[in-house]
Amino acid sequence: MSIRVSTRFYLHPHELANGAHKVYCRITVLRKKAEFSTGLEAFAREWDNSKGLYSNKKARNEELVQYQAKIIQAKNFLELEGKEVSAKAIRDVVTERKKLRLTLLEFTRKFIEQHEKLEDLSKSALDKYKTTEKYLKSYIEHVLGQNDIALKEVDFAFVDGWDGFLKGTNSKQFGRRLSGVTIEKYHVRLKTILIKAQNEDYLLKNPYGIFKIKKVKVPPKYLSADELKKIREQDLGSNESLEKVRDIFLFTCYTGLRFTDAQSLQESDIYKDGSGSFIEKTQEKTKNDVYIPLLPEAQNILSRWEHLPERQITAKLYRKFLM
Repeated sequence: MSIRVSTRFYLHPHELANGAHKVYCRITVLRKKAEFSTGLEAFAREWDNSKGLYSNKKARNEELVQYQAKIIQAKNFLELEGKEVSAKAIRDVVTERKKLRLTLLEFTRKFIEQHEKLEDLSKSALDKYKTTEKYLKSYIEHVLGQNDIALKEVDFAFVDGWDGFLKGTNSKQFGRRLSGVTIEKYHVRLKTILIKAQNEDYLLKNPYGIFKIKKVKVPPKYLSADELKKIREQDLGSNESLEKVRDIFLFTCYTGLRFTDAQSLQESDIYKDGSGSFIEKTQEKTKNDVYIPLLPEAQNILSRWEHLPERQITAKLYRKFLM
């Protein structure tokens, strides 16, 4: 449960030589208090004690609101770091007695770790965020010449430079330049991370409010029944490994399952009734339930590899192929 933090601005009782008073801030956490000077001054006649604000000075009150935002930011920072949240600790961060400099890579790592604990993202989605983290680290080190960058320094120029870096980067998996669709996905993930940082007051302005992610439209391509037949009947020279790879591909074609859903398919996801067999499964990406009739071709693939011991159906093929 998040700890409640309250703040109150007040005039210090000591009167300065000019007759004004220093404006102090009192932070209260679990009934324990810590105070600090805001560096502002006010005359008693221009101060509203009931509200803890200036009576008629909008600009000064905005400065006090900024202090409140810093206090919330400091609290979030301490919670994110797993440190004790106390009035004194918050005061020390706000007054920079303990310097607040959360970095992009630190926040990205915390973002991933939090979702790993919450288990609200699929392993595939988490892996993609981890890959995004690696590309960010490479960009910061090799292009910017730094080990990391403060979150508050992530601006339009940073994102624009990262876009250029991605366009000139080769995919380690395919040995060619990253596609426009892939680059778009990396931008979407970074934007998601920065939205969270902004919501937690670590980032004043999200650069994606200015930088527009280029939407890449890829026309869908379909295999015809004849093309599927050619793949199914292609002579692979009795190479069992290649036959497994072909069957994995064909199984996803006959069922319409996404790669990640096919990969995690369990025998318990397959049901039989009077009308035949079908798959009942919750999709990892959309969390929607799907009911897919098993075509005879898909059932034949399952029967062909029934002797493999693994419980996951398609994992029977993946693991055996990788061994």
